[in-house]
Amino acid sequence: MFTTISNHTLKVRSIIVSSRHSPINIRVKNYNQIYQKEIKEYSLLEQINVDLTELETNDIFSQSIVKSTESNFSKFIEKLGNINWVSQGVRYLDDSEICPFCQQKISSSNLQELRKLFDETYTQALDLLVSIKASYKLQETEINKSIAKLLDNITNIPFISTDKLTLLKDKLVNIIVKNQEVLSQKILNPATPCQLEKSLSIINEINEEIMAINKAIIDNNELAKNIN
Repeated sequence: MFTTISNHTLKVRSIIVSSRHSPINIRVKNYNQIYQKEIKEYSLLEQINVDLTELETNDIFSQSIVKSTESNFSKFIEKLGNINWVSQGVRYLDDSEICPFCQQKISSSNLQELRKLFDETYTQALDLLVSIKASYKLQETEINKSIAKLLDNITNIPFISTDKLTLLKDKLVNIIVKNQEVLSQKILNPATPCQLEKSLSIINEINEEIMAINKAIIDNNELAKNIN
């Protein structure tokens, strides 16, 4: 009536006996992993290799990007006190000779003076802001792809929970979305200084969690090698 003990069972018993001096939580963890329907090896996860610090701390955000003082309109615009509004309107002059403010045809001399307000230095600063925003968007896309791949891989590992990583991912996405809005506003209102929220600490937390998950995977793979 007694059946022969399988090689699998013998290996399981060997592992449990060899860990009998380990803390109870370690033995229980080993036992739970061993008695899954199938214990197998899993690939380690890749960390998030993205650092947004250089983009998020660029000096241009703290600068008030203002008009040139060489234009005849400078003092008038200064009294008006809304250089951001004027700069937005002047951008439309490239496509039309109609004044974006009064909707009347603008003379060539006035057009030249308006353009003087926003000289090459101003234009270069604005171009830099647009470039930073585009780069930030690309990095955001890469981060989203990496984390989506991570979570997809983890769902196939029965002894790993995605809860903490999902929570950290949501925090990071929230920071990035807010920073995108700040960048958009800075482009619209270049004279207004701003500050982006730093994402590095959250990215580091994500990578620490990945390291912890990889440690669990390594432990699992050692068990799998001994059993199979």
